[in-house]
Amino acid sequence: MFFEKLKLFNALVTAGNFSKLADSQKLSLSFVSRRISSLEEEIGHKLIIRNFRAGPIKLTRPGEIFYKTVPLLVDTYESLLNLMNNDPNLEAGKINIYTTASIIEDWLVPMLSNFKIQLPNIKLNFITDDYLIDSQKLGSIISITPYNSESTHLIQLPLLKFHSSLWASKTYIKRYGLPENLEDLQRHHFLSFTKDFDHKSYPTLNWHINRANIPLDNVTCINTTAGLVRAAAEGQGILSLSLESIMAKNYEFVRILPEINGPIVIMCFTYPAYWKDNLSLNKTGKFIREYFKNINTDNTKKFAQLTSATAEA
Repeated sequence: MFFEKLKLFNALVTAGNFSKLADSQKLSLSFVSRRISSLEEEIGHKLIIRNFRAGPIKLTRPGEIFYKTVPLLVDTYESLLNLMNNDPNLEAGKINIYTTASIIEDWLVPMLSNFKIQLPNIKLNFITDDYLIDSQKLGSIISITPYNSESTHLIQLPLLKFHSSLWASKTYIKRYGLPENLEDLQRHHFLSFTKDFDHKSYPTLNWHINRANIPLDNVTCINTTAGLVRAAAEGQGILSLSLESIMAKNYEFVRILPEINGPIVIMCFTYPAYWKDNLSLNKTGKFIREYFKNINTDNTKKFAQLTSATAEA
């Protein structure tokens, strides 16, 4: 089966050589070699440079590209199997939810205890990736991602609104000064998750870079949220971050050009419409919506306090 070959290829790269994989999984070298060769024939590309079976394997360029995608393909396939094997009329099963690291760390992990109490027979797995979830992949996975107005084949349950704005540390401001206006941003340094400005699933990610025509040479790409925040704290650049994230973590950043508001991003619990009758998925979606409803209520109070404090100042 194709996905079994994918899993074997992924395990081979992780193991580092044919012999180690064969020993760990109690398979013959010839079996592993035949499976990998069969996978290469199906794909139409050589994935591995074969020198000697006992030595470390080397990936071809197509192999490197393919390896980056294989874990998500395998996880998607296993998610499909989980849902297909579960009785849609039972509140039980495993659900893999794909989203960003910050959503997982700041909001989903604190939710787990209550979730396990209320829905003890449903197991949630939270999965993030080094890359933002492509819009094409949303049609086969369960995720928490921005609302997509062009997707008619998805069920999208709104959870939380993120109000984007610009932030910098006091260290950065001391080093480079405060921008005075939108045009002044062009002389400053910026931190961004990606330089791919046309990313379909997160079209507003680099709104400030597009709006101010900031040169690409002024942008440092750091592909993790934790890395971005740490670099910003050390004064490496200005970043776009939601007010909700600032409040969730109590980051000590200064808002840059507070009169300029970025886009409002609506994060949704998203899954393919053909899973709409799955009871465990519906129960999970309802629980998560209620959980985020309380967060929205708390944020409204914090916004009011923040506005009042700003007015008094």
